[in-house]
Amino acid sequence: QWDAEVTSKGFESYFGGPAGTRANEAGDALREVGLTQLAKIYDEALGAFPGRPSRDTKARKGQLSQTPEGAKKKWRQLEDT
Repeated sequence: QWDAEVTSKGFESYFGGPAGTRANEAGDALREVGLTQLAKIYDEALGAFPGRPSRDTKARKGQLSQTPEGAKKKWRQLEDT
């Protein structure tokens, strides 16, 4: 699910939306199904997130409001890979 969200709307939308509820588990899930390259990209994006993403959407959106522009720039770069 994260791939479709990221492809169409970007990491910021993914992390801020309902799919972002499972943001902390997505990298492991990608590895489990053999998508190791996507997992590496995802792990880089997650590493740019300010802290550990909350499972609560409202709280996670609050975290996103604190995201430095450098992290958002990193997400945009990763979206293009």
